[in-house]
Amino acid sequence: MEGSKRFGNVDYYLLTFEIPGFNGEGLYGVNVDEYLNGIGFEYDLTEKDDKKLEKIAPVSAIQQLADIAKTALKESRTQPEKLIFSINEATSLVDGKYIFKSIVGKEKIAVIKLDFFNFPVKTLDYWNATVWHEVLHVKYFVEGRLPTMYPVYYSDFFDEGPLWAFDCLLDFSIDGWLEKQNKPVLKADVDLKQYHISHFTRLIQEHGYPVDEDSIVSIANDLWGRETDIHEIWEIMKKIGLDFDENSPIGRYLRLMF
Repeated sequence: MEGSKRFGNVDYYLLTFEIPGFNGEGLYGVNVDEYLNGIGFEYDLTEKDDKKLEKIAPVSAIQQLADIAKTALKESRTQPEKLIFSINEATSLVDGKYIFKSIVGKEKIAVIKLDFFNFPVKTLDYWNATVWHEVLHVKYFVEGRLPTMYPVYYSDFFDEGPLWAFDCLLDFSIDGWLEKQNKPVLKADVDLKQYHISHFTRLIQEHGYPVDEDSIVSIANDLWGRETDIHEIWEIMKKIGLDFDENSPIGRYLRLMF
């Protein structure tokens, strides 16, 4: 948009990955429209209109996100080469199309996808907890404890092996750390560990796998709040009867590396 103050398109980065997409995709591009407090922002709206952007993602809210991110990066000792928020214009209040909001390339450039319908709909506490959670995901990728992966979409999430199990096990580690460090967490009004145990158990049941509830509780207690990595998570998955198809991108990667 000519004369736009916020759609600046000031930088462009091309990310590459160790694990390609389910259809072989290997490159992911991100534009930076503006920087605030050293944090990049991409605005992925259906039309580049400043008034619409200010309604969906006002400058004051974006500044708050940048401040939260700077604090989370510093206190969690997470050091990407660059952190960029990609603000996606959601069409409803339901979650957007990305199952994993954090995307990190081999270049250690991190993109956090956030779906905005109308910023005031969700409280600052929600965004504070969301950013902290996603920065911990970034930390795992940047430090090499997880392989870099092309963005995973909802359409692939339940069809291409138990990625949902991978995500649940990782959340035992991440949300446990956040809780133990007294950092912002989603679901702060419930027993967080029990919530994750119940969520994981429900998904296992829904996908037709046998459930050993004692094993799930033991796994949660062991992983809660401590560092883990892709190899350990994969080994846990196999022990409880969950594995990636050897022909899937992540399945091929794991069998090659380990």
